[in-house]
Amino acid sequence: MRKLKTSPLFLKLTSYSLGLTFVRNHVTNVFVLQIAQTFGLNTVELGGMLSARFVAQIFVPLVMGRVADLIGKKKVLALAFILEILGTLMMAVSPTIGWYIAGVLVQGSGNGCVSVSLTPALADAYPDKATKLLSLQQAFGSTIGIISPLIINAVTKATGGTWREALLVADVLIVVPLIFTCFAEFATVQIKDTSVKRASLKEMLRVLNNGALIFAAISITFYCAMDNTYVSYVSMFFRDALSAEDIGAVALSVHSACYAISRFLTGFVKPQWEKKVSVSCLIVNAAAFILITTLTSIPVALAFCAVISLSAGPVFTLLMGYAAKSDPENSATATSIMVVGNGIGGAGGAFLAGVVADIWNVEWAFIMLGIFSVVSVITYIISRKIDEKRKAAKLAA
Repeated sequence: MRKLKTSPLFLKLTSYSLGLTFVRNHVTNVFVLQIAQTFGLNTVELGGMLSARFVAQIFVPLVMGRVADLIGKKKVLALAFILEILGTLMMAVSPTIGWYIAGVLVQGSGNGCVSVSLTPALADAYPDKATKLLSLQQAFGSTIGIISPLIINAVTKATGGTWREALLVADVLIVVPLIFTCFAEFATVQIKDTSVKRASLKEMLRVLNNGALIFAAISITFYCAMDNTYVSYVSMFFRDALSAEDIGAVALSVHSACYAISRFLTGFVKPQWEKKVSVSCLIVNAAAFILITTLTSIPVALAFCAVISLSAGPVFTLLMGYAAKSDPENSATATSIMVVGNGIGGAGGAFLAGVVADIWNVEWAFIMLGIFSVVSVITYIISRKIDEKRKAAKLAA
Protein backbone atom coordinates (compact mmCIF):
# COMPACT_ATOMS: atom_id res chain seq x y z
CA MET A 1 0.00 0.00 0.00
CA ARG A 2 1.38 3.39 -0.96
CA LYS A 3 0.52 6.74 0.51
CA LEU A 4 0.65 9.09 -2.45
CA LYS A 5 1.13 12.56 -1.07
CA THR A 6 2.74 14.81 -3.62
CA SER A 7 2.33 18.37 -4.80
CA PRO A 8 2.73 19.94 -8.25
CA LEU A 9 5.94 21.46 -6.90
CA PHE A 10 7.42 17.95 -6.68
CA LEU A 11 7.36 17.45 -10.45
CA LYS A 12 8.73 20.96 -10.97
CA LEU A 13 11.55 20.14 -8.56
CA THR A 14 12.51 16.91 -10.34
CA SER A 15 12.28 18.48 -13.80
CA TYR A 16 14.26 21.60 -12.90
CA SER A 17 16.94 19.60 -11.12
CA LEU A 18 17.53 17.34 -14.12
CA GLY A 19 17.69 20.38 -16.41
CA LEU A 20 20.15 22.08 -14.08
CA THR A 21 22.38 19.00 -14.18
CA PHE A 22 22.89 19.48 -17.90
CA VAL A 23 23.65 23.20 -17.49
CA ARG A 24 26.11 22.65 -14.64
CA ASN A 25 27.92 19.81 -16.38
CA HIS A 26 28.15 21.76 -19.63
CA VAL A 27 30.06 24.53 -17.85
CA THR A 28 32.85 22.04 -17.20
CA ASN A 29 32.50 20.42 -20.63
CA VAL A 30 32.66 23.70 -22.54
CA PHE A 31 35.67 24.97 -20.57
CA VAL A 32 37.46 21.66 -20.00
CA LEU A 33 40.45 22.69 -22.11
CA GLN A 34 40.65 26.12 -20.43
CA ILE A 35 40.52 24.53 -16.98
CA ALA A 36 43.35 22.21 -18.00
CA GLN A 37 45.40 25.21 -19.23
CA THR A 38 44.71 27.14 -16.00
CA PHE A 39 46.32 24.41 -13.92
CA GLY A 40 48.87 23.31 -16.53
CA LEU A 41 47.51 19.77 -16.92
CA ASN A 42 48.61 17.28 -19.54
CA THR A 43 46.20 14.78 -21.13
CA VAL A 44 46.64 12.11 -18.45
CA GLU A 45 46.22 14.64 -15.62
CA LEU A 46 43.14 16.02 -17.39
CA GLY A 47 41.67 12.51 -17.41
CA GLY A 48 42.34 12.24 -13.68
CA MET A 49 40.66 15.59 -13.04
CA LEU A 50 37.58 14.57 -15.05
CA SER A 51 37.34 11.25 -13.25
CA ALA A 52 37.39 12.92 -9.82
CA ARG A 53 33.74 13.97 -9.96
CA PHE A 54 32.72 10.33 -10.28
CA VAL A 55 34.93 9.02 -7.46
CA ALA A 56 32.56 10.25 -4.74
CA GLN A 57 29.68 8.59 -6.58
CA ILE A 58 31.35 5.21 -6.06
CA PHE A 59 31.12 5.35 -2.25
CA VAL A 60 28.51 7.94 -1.27
CA PRO A 61 25.41 6.39 -2.96
CA LEU A 62 25.56 3.04 -1.14
CA VAL A 63 25.49 4.81 2.20
CA MET A 64 23.09 7.64 1.35
CA GLY A 65 20.76 5.39 -0.64
CA ARG A 66 20.20 3.31 2.49
CA VAL A 67 19.83 6.48 4.57
CA ALA A 68 17.23 7.83 2.12
CA ASP A 69 15.12 4.68 2.51
CA LEU A 70 15.30 4.96 6.29
CA ILE A 71 14.90 8.68 7.06
CA GLY A 72 13.24 9.91 3.88
CA LYS A 73 14.40 11.02 0.45
CA LYS A 74 13.47 14.66 1.00
CA LYS A 75 16.08 15.15 3.74
CA VAL A 76 18.80 13.50 1.67
CA LEU A 77 17.90 15.63 -1.35
CA ALA A 78 18.19 18.84 0.68
CA LEU A 79 21.64 17.73 1.85
CA ALA A 80 22.52 16.93 -1.76
CA PHE A 81 21.89 20.47 -2.98
CA ILE A 82 23.83 21.96 -0.05
CA LEU A 83 26.83 19.80 -0.98
CA GLU A 84 26.53 20.79 -4.64
CA ILE A 85 26.47 24.49 -3.75
CA LEU A 86 29.53 24.15 -1.52
CA GLY A 87 31.47 21.99 -3.99
CA THR A 88 30.76 24.24 -6.99
CA LEU A 89 31.84 27.31 -4.99
CA MET A 90 35.12 25.57 -4.05
CA MET A 91 35.75 24.78 -7.74
CA ALA A 92 35.03 28.35 -8.84
CA VAL A 93 37.50 29.97 -6.40
CA SER A 94 40.12 27.20 -6.42
CA PRO A 95 43.70 28.56 -6.41
CA THR A 96 45.24 25.14 -7.14
CA ILE A 97 44.27 21.90 -8.86
CA GLY A 98 44.17 20.18 -5.45
CA TRP A 99 41.56 22.63 -4.19
CA TYR A 100 39.61 22.27 -7.45
CA ILE A 101 39.53 18.46 -7.15
CA ALA A 102 38.43 18.76 -3.50
CA GLY A 103 35.51 20.86 -4.72
CA VAL A 104 34.77 18.29 -7.42
CA LEU A 105 34.63 15.55 -4.77
CA VAL A 106 32.21 17.56 -2.62
CA GLN A 107 30.06 18.35 -5.65
CA GLY A 108 30.23 14.69 -6.69
CA SER A 109 28.98 13.66 -3.26
CA GLY A 110 26.01 15.95 -3.80
CA ASN A 111 25.42 14.45 -7.25
CA GLY A 112 25.38 10.99 -5.69
CA CYS A 113 22.83 12.05 -3.09
CA VAL A 114 20.61 13.54 -5.80
CA SER A 115 20.67 10.33 -7.80
CA VAL A 116 19.67 8.09 -4.87
CA SER A 117 16.84 10.36 -3.74
CA LEU A 118 15.30 12.07 -6.76
CA THR A 119 14.77 9.11 -9.12
CA PRO A 120 13.43 6.70 -6.45
CA ALA A 121 11.21 9.49 -5.08
CA LEU A 122 9.68 9.72 -8.54
CA ALA A 123 9.14 5.95 -8.54
CA ASP A 124 7.53 6.16 -5.09
CA ALA A 125 5.09 8.83 -6.22
CA TYR A 126 4.23 7.36 -9.62
CA PRO A 127 5.10 3.63 -9.62
CA ASP A 128 3.18 2.89 -12.82
CA LYS A 129 4.48 5.89 -14.74
CA ALA A 130 7.99 6.26 -13.33
CA THR A 131 9.90 5.24 -16.47
CA LYS A 132 7.78 7.43 -18.72
CA LEU A 133 8.02 10.45 -16.42
CA LEU A 134 11.75 9.95 -15.99
CA SER A 135 12.24 9.83 -19.75
CA LEU A 136 10.16 12.98 -20.26
CA GLN A 137 12.11 14.82 -17.58
CA GLN A 138 15.39 13.64 -19.06
CA ALA A 139 14.14 15.02 -22.39
CA PHE A 140 13.33 18.33 -20.67
CA GLY A 141 16.82 18.49 -19.21
CA SER A 142 18.35 17.70 -22.56
CA THR A 143 16.28 20.44 -24.19
CA ILE A 144 17.77 22.95 -21.76
CA GLY A 145 21.17 21.53 -22.59
CA ILE A 146 20.69 22.19 -26.31
CA ILE A 147 21.32 25.91 -26.04
CA SER A 148 23.26 26.12 -22.78
CA PRO A 149 26.71 25.30 -24.26
CA LEU A 150 26.27 27.89 -26.99
CA ILE A 151 24.96 30.51 -24.55
CA ILE A 152 27.75 29.82 -22.05
CA ASN A 153 30.35 30.07 -24.80
CA ALA A 154 28.86 33.23 -26.35
CA VAL A 155 28.27 35.11 -23.08
CA THR A 156 31.73 34.44 -21.68
CA LYS A 157 33.36 35.56 -24.94
CA ALA A 158 31.24 38.73 -25.04
CA THR A 159 31.87 39.62 -21.40
CA GLY A 160 35.42 38.36 -21.13
CA GLY A 161 34.34 35.96 -18.41
CA THR A 162 36.06 32.70 -17.62
CA TRP A 163 35.05 29.26 -16.41
CA ARG A 164 35.19 30.59 -12.85
CA GLU A 165 32.41 33.13 -13.41
CA ALA A 166 30.36 30.53 -15.28
CA LEU A 167 30.60 28.15 -12.30
CA LEU A 168 29.51 30.91 -9.91
CA VAL A 169 26.39 31.53 -12.00
CA ALA A 170 25.65 27.80 -12.01
CA ASP A 171 26.12 27.78 -8.23
CA VAL A 172 23.44 30.44 -7.78
CA LEU A 173 21.03 28.38 -9.88
CA ILE A 174 21.38 25.41 -7.53
CA VAL A 175 19.75 27.47 -4.76
CA VAL A 176 16.42 27.21 -6.61
CA PRO A 177 15.94 23.42 -6.27
CA LEU A 178 17.07 23.67 -2.63
CA ILE A 179 14.17 26.08 -2.00
CA PHE A 180 11.81 23.81 -3.98
CA THR A 181 12.81 20.86 -1.80
CA CYS A 182 11.86 22.70 1.40
CA PHE A 183 8.27 23.21 0.20
CA ALA A 184 7.63 20.16 -2.01
CA GLU A 185 5.67 17.19 -0.65
CA PHE A 186 7.18 13.75 -1.31
CA ALA A 187 5.29 10.49 -1.56
CA THR A 188 5.93 7.97 1.19
CA VAL A 189 5.89 4.19 1.02
CA GLN A 190 4.33 2.14 3.78
CA ILE A 191 6.97 -0.27 5.03
CA LYS A 192 5.80 -3.71 6.14
CA ASP A 193 8.80 -4.26 8.38
CA THR A 194 9.45 -1.19 10.49
CA SER A 195 11.85 -2.91 12.85
CA VAL A 196 15.46 -1.97 13.29
CA LYS A 197 16.37 -4.94 11.07
CA ARG A 198 15.69 -2.81 7.99
CA ALA A 199 18.69 -0.70 8.90
CA SER A 200 21.00 -3.69 9.10
CA LEU A 201 23.63 -4.80 6.63
CA LYS A 202 21.62 -7.99 6.09
CA GLU A 203 18.77 -6.00 4.52
CA MET A 204 21.16 -4.32 2.10
CA LEU A 205 22.68 -7.69 1.18
CA ARG A 206 19.18 -8.93 0.39
CA VAL A 207 18.85 -6.18 -2.19
CA LEU A 208 22.30 -7.05 -3.55
CA ASN A 209 21.19 -10.67 -3.98
CA ASN A 210 19.26 -9.65 -7.10
CA GLY A 211 21.52 -10.96 -9.89
CA ALA A 212 19.61 -9.08 -12.58
CA LEU A 213 20.23 -5.82 -10.73
CA ILE A 214 23.93 -6.57 -10.35
CA PHE A 215 24.42 -7.25 -14.07
CA ALA A 216 22.33 -4.17 -14.86
CA ALA A 217 24.76 -2.21 -12.67
CA ILE A 218 27.70 -3.67 -14.60
CA SER A 219 25.97 -2.72 -17.84
CA ILE A 220 25.41 0.85 -16.68
CA THR A 221 29.04 1.00 -15.53
CA PHE A 222 30.32 0.48 -19.08
CA TYR A 223 27.51 2.57 -20.53
CA CYS A 224 28.45 5.54 -18.31
CA ALA A 225 32.14 4.96 -19.04
CA MET A 226 31.18 5.55 -22.67
CA ASP A 227 28.53 8.24 -22.31
CA ASN A 228 30.08 10.53 -19.67
CA THR A 229 33.55 10.27 -21.22
CA TYR A 230 32.23 11.15 -24.67
CA VAL A 231 30.74 14.42 -23.41
CA SER A 232 33.98 15.36 -21.67
CA TYR A 233 36.24 14.54 -24.63
CA VAL A 234 34.18 15.60 -27.64
CA SER A 235 35.78 19.08 -27.66
CA MET A 236 39.23 17.47 -27.66
CA PHE A 237 38.17 15.21 -30.52
CA PHE A 238 37.22 18.14 -32.75
CA ARG A 239 40.37 20.03 -31.75
CA ASP A 240 42.85 17.20 -32.30
CA ALA A 241 41.22 15.11 -35.01
CA LEU A 242 39.56 17.84 -37.08
CA SER A 243 41.37 21.06 -36.00
CA ALA A 244 38.05 22.68 -35.04
CA GLU A 245 38.07 23.35 -31.28
CA ASP A 246 35.11 25.79 -31.36
CA ILE A 247 32.89 23.10 -32.89
CA GLY A 248 33.03 21.27 -29.55
CA ALA A 249 30.30 23.55 -28.14
CA VAL A 250 28.16 22.85 -31.21
CA ALA A 251 28.67 19.10 -30.71
CA LEU A 252 27.48 19.44 -27.10
CA SER A 253 24.31 21.19 -28.30
CA VAL A 254 23.78 18.45 -30.88
CA HIS A 255 24.26 15.93 -28.09
CA SER A 256 21.60 17.54 -25.90
CA ALA A 257 19.16 17.94 -28.81
CA CYS A 258 19.44 14.28 -29.72
CA TYR A 259 19.18 13.29 -26.08
CA ALA A 260 15.97 15.32 -25.81
CA ILE A 261 14.49 13.51 -28.81
CA SER A 262 15.58 10.00 -27.88
CA ARG A 263 14.67 10.26 -24.21
CA PHE A 264 11.28 11.76 -25.04
CA LEU A 265 10.58 8.81 -27.32
CA THR A 266 11.82 6.40 -24.65
CA GLY A 267 8.76 7.28 -22.59
CA PHE A 268 6.60 5.57 -25.19
CA VAL A 269 8.60 2.32 -25.31
CA LYS A 270 6.42 -0.55 -24.12
CA PRO A 271 7.91 -2.93 -21.53
CA GLN A 272 8.11 -5.81 -24.01
CA TRP A 273 10.24 -3.66 -26.33
CA GLU A 274 12.71 -2.36 -23.73
CA LYS A 275 15.26 -5.15 -24.28
CA LYS A 276 15.27 -4.84 -28.08
CA VAL A 277 15.50 -1.04 -27.94
CA SER A 278 18.42 -1.07 -25.48
CA VAL A 279 20.36 -3.77 -27.33
CA SER A 280 19.87 -2.10 -30.71
CA CYS A 281 20.89 1.31 -29.36
CA LEU A 282 24.12 0.02 -27.80
CA ILE A 283 25.11 -1.84 -31.00
CA VAL A 284 24.53 1.27 -33.14
CA ASN A 285 26.42 3.34 -30.58
CA ALA A 286 29.47 1.07 -30.73
CA ALA A 287 29.57 1.20 -34.54
CA ALA A 288 29.22 5.01 -34.59
CA PHE A 289 32.15 5.51 -32.21
CA ILE A 290 34.44 3.43 -34.41
CA LEU A 291 33.29 4.98 -37.70
CA ILE A 292 33.55 8.60 -36.50
CA THR A 293 37.32 8.18 -36.11
CA THR A 294 37.64 7.68 -39.90
CA LEU A 295 35.96 10.96 -40.83
CA THR A 296 37.57 14.16 -42.10
CA SER A 297 34.44 16.26 -42.72
CA ILE A 298 33.17 18.39 -39.82
CA PRO A 299 29.45 18.28 -40.86
CA VAL A 300 29.58 14.50 -41.28
CA ALA A 301 31.34 14.17 -37.91
CA LEU A 302 28.56 16.24 -36.31
CA ALA A 303 26.02 13.91 -37.93
CA PHE A 304 27.78 10.94 -36.36
CA CYS A 305 27.76 12.78 -33.02
CA ALA A 306 24.00 12.93 -33.42
CA VAL A 307 23.89 9.16 -34.01
CA ILE A 308 26.01 8.55 -30.90
CA SER A 309 23.71 10.68 -28.77
CA LEU A 310 20.47 9.32 -30.23
CA SER A 311 21.57 5.75 -29.61
CA ALA A 312 22.91 6.46 -26.11
CA GLY A 313 19.89 8.39 -24.85
CA PRO A 314 17.35 5.64 -24.06
CA VAL A 315 19.67 3.23 -22.23
CA PHE A 316 20.23 5.17 -19.00
CA THR A 317 16.53 5.93 -18.53
CA LEU A 318 15.46 2.32 -19.08
CA LEU A 319 18.09 0.91 -16.72
CA MET A 320 17.48 3.44 -13.94
CA GLY A 321 13.71 3.04 -14.24
CA TYR A 322 14.04 -0.71 -13.75
CA ALA A 323 16.27 -0.32 -10.71
CA ALA A 324 13.99 2.18 -8.97
CA LYS A 325 10.97 -0.13 -9.38
CA SER A 326 12.75 -3.42 -8.62
CA ASP A 327 12.28 -3.18 -4.84
CA PRO A 328 9.61 -0.63 -3.74
CA GLU A 329 10.55 -0.72 -0.04
CA ASN A 330 14.22 -0.19 -0.87
CA SER A 331 13.99 1.89 -4.04
CA ALA A 332 16.81 4.26 -3.06
CA THR A 333 19.10 1.38 -2.08
CA ALA A 334 18.46 -0.38 -5.40
CA THR A 335 19.05 2.86 -7.29
CA SER A 336 22.27 3.45 -5.36
CA ILE A 337 23.75 0.26 -6.83
CA MET A 338 23.23 1.71 -10.31
CA VAL A 339 24.67 5.07 -9.24
CA VAL A 340 27.80 3.31 -7.96
CA GLY A 341 28.12 1.78 -11.44
CA ASN A 342 27.76 5.27 -12.88
CA GLY A 343 30.55 6.51 -10.61
CA ILE A 344 32.91 3.65 -11.42
CA GLY A 345 32.23 3.97 -15.14
CA GLY A 346 32.56 7.74 -15.19
CA ALA A 347 35.80 7.76 -13.21
CA GLY A 348 37.39 4.84 -15.03
CA GLY A 349 36.28 5.91 -18.49
CA ALA A 350 37.52 9.48 -18.16
CA PHE A 351 40.90 8.40 -16.77
CA LEU A 352 41.46 5.63 -19.33
CA ALA A 353 40.46 7.94 -22.17
CA GLY A 354 43.10 10.42 -21.01
CA VAL A 355 45.76 7.72 -20.90
CA VAL A 356 44.83 6.32 -24.34
CA ALA A 357 44.68 9.80 -25.88
CA ASP A 358 48.10 10.62 -24.43
CA ILE A 359 49.78 7.39 -25.59
CA TRP A 360 48.12 7.23 -29.01
CA ASN A 361 45.46 9.84 -29.84
CA VAL A 362 41.85 10.82 -29.10
CA GLU A 363 40.58 8.70 -32.01
CA TRP A 364 41.77 5.57 -30.21
CA ALA A 365 40.01 6.82 -27.08
CA PHE A 366 36.77 6.96 -29.06
CA ILE A 367 37.33 3.40 -30.33
CA MET A 368 37.71 2.36 -26.69
CA LEU A 369 34.33 3.96 -25.94
CA GLY A 370 32.81 1.85 -28.71
CA ILE A 371 34.21 -1.27 -27.03
CA PHE A 372 32.61 -0.13 -23.77
CA SER A 373 29.24 -0.10 -25.57
CA VAL A 374 29.81 -3.70 -26.69
CA VAL A 375 30.53 -4.83 -23.12
CA SER A 376 27.50 -2.91 -21.90
CA VAL A 377 25.15 -4.67 -24.32
CA ILE A 378 26.51 -8.11 -23.39
CA THR A 379 26.02 -7.57 -19.65
CA TYR A 380 22.61 -6.02 -20.27
CA ILE A 381 21.47 -9.13 -22.15
CA ILE A 382 22.68 -11.29 -19.25
CA SER A 383 20.74 -9.08 -16.82
CA ARG A 384 17.52 -9.48 -18.79
CA LYS A 385 17.99 -13.24 -19.01
CA ILE A 386 18.36 -13.51 -15.23
CA ASP A 387 15.33 -11.28 -14.74
CA GLU A 388 13.22 -13.43 -17.07
CA LYS A 389 14.23 -16.61 -15.20
CA ARG A 390 13.45 -14.97 -11.86
CA LYS A 391 9.98 -13.92 -13.01
CA ALA A 392 9.32 -17.38 -14.47
CA ALA A 393 10.31 -18.98 -11.15
CA LYS A 394 7.90 -16.72 -9.26
CA LEU A 395 5.05 -17.63 -11.59
CA ALA A 396 5.84 -21.33 -11.21
CA ALA A 397 5.77 -20.99 -7.43
